[in-house]
Amino acid sequence: MLKEIKYQFGVETFEDVLLKILPKIDDPVVEQKERELENAKEQQKQKEQQQQAEKDLKRIAEEGDIQGLDSPESTLAPDTQPGASLDGRDITRSWFVENFGMSSDEIIDVLKKSQSDLGNEALTLMAPLIAAEHKAILKHFSSEALYDELPLNDSDYSILNKRIERLSLPFRRFLKSWRESQTDEEREDAYSLWSQMVNKSERISSRESAILAEASQLLMKNGLMDAKGLIESGVPSTAPKLANLIKSHGWLFDIEVAGKGTKSNQRGLFYDMNRGSAIIKNSGRFIGSLWEADGRLEVDSRGVPRLVLPFSSVNATNYVETLKGVMSVSAVKAEGSSIVFMGDRAVLKACEMAHDFLKEKRAASTVIQKAIKGDERAIQLFAYQNSVPAKQVSLLKKWKMTQEDLINEVLGDE
Repeated sequence: MLKEIKYQFGVETFEDVLLKILPKIDDPVVEQKERELENAKEQQKQKEQQQQAEKDLKRIAEEGDIQGLDSPESTLAPDTQPGASLDGRDITRSWFVENFGMSSDEIIDVLKKSQSDLGNEALTLMAPLIAAEHKAILKHFSSEALYDELPLNDSDYSILNKRIERLSLPFRRFLKSWRESQTDEEREDAYSLWSQMVNKSERISSRESAILAEASQLLMKNGLMDAKGLIESGVPSTAPKLANLIKSHGWLFDIEVAGKGTKSNQRGLFYDMNRGSAIIKNSGRFIGSLWEADGRLEVDSRGVPRLVLPFSSVNATNYVETLKGVMSVSAVKAEGSSIVFMGDRAVLKACEMAHDFLKEKRAASTVIQKAIKGDERAIQLFAYQNSVPAKQVSLLKKWKMTQEDLINEVLGDE
């Protein structure tokens, strides 16, 4: 039974008891509490550093003449978010873009070019914020506790964050190999494999880089295009080579496959920049390219014409809505892996817009346009072309014409 309470200097709180008294007791529970307290202190320290760095960066943006940090894109601009702080929020893997409209690499480039004392000060202050953003990237795959252990550099995190989905599997393999490694040599080998994979993905000649840069500019300006359209617009390559180049390295320029015109032909792929909206600035080329790939004209059971274009995309509905707006028609829909124009008005408008971009299907476009406009011979030819062979013979006998005569009357000037 305790007979006397002795005061020990320096022990004021329960935390002091855990840190100064209980460590003398050999107890796993106590050891766990000690670790938790140390981790909590470290996290609080990092959080305070991040908060102070953010405040200092904002002050520099307000006081200094560093172009870019106080741009309208920045949510930390003086007149848009006074007194900004982290307020207990976690920094996300896109924190710099969200708050400054630029990545940390771009901001560093701006600060270096400023060649000012404020710029140098900002570079120092950015270190804990960059570290926090890197930890957020790492947290997407694993525990951020690995941050101090992994030999990843700024370039690793930058390329990983830019293409987090594409590099997800190889990076997870790297993490697994790293954790399972028993020696420093094994860990070095694991990182070397990851580094080689990233370097290979970026290994591209200056000529190929220029080709993809030009393709990305055209896509940004014109919206959805296929390889053939890009070539015709001035990209110095061939369609198959450009398609393969985009497949292997297009992601470095934010070029992605937006949809597929056919299921097997790579030249049927359509490309766009990585963005949320669907943009089709040359609808005629888009329709013509799909029609040439494997499109078809048909008539439903009611005798209504339909133009069916093969196009599969997770964004197909948005492209259909864009076409409706550009064409001022409503009878267009995404149906399975196709875009379908239904009825005289929609089919006629599609044919008129695509006509100059057609080669193999130009004759079919001419026939349906004339038929919709009431040309009797064109109506007969369209009916003939959409009938079974036995019916075709019957129709020619009824009209007292040969196939050649019928085609010549409709397409003689084509």
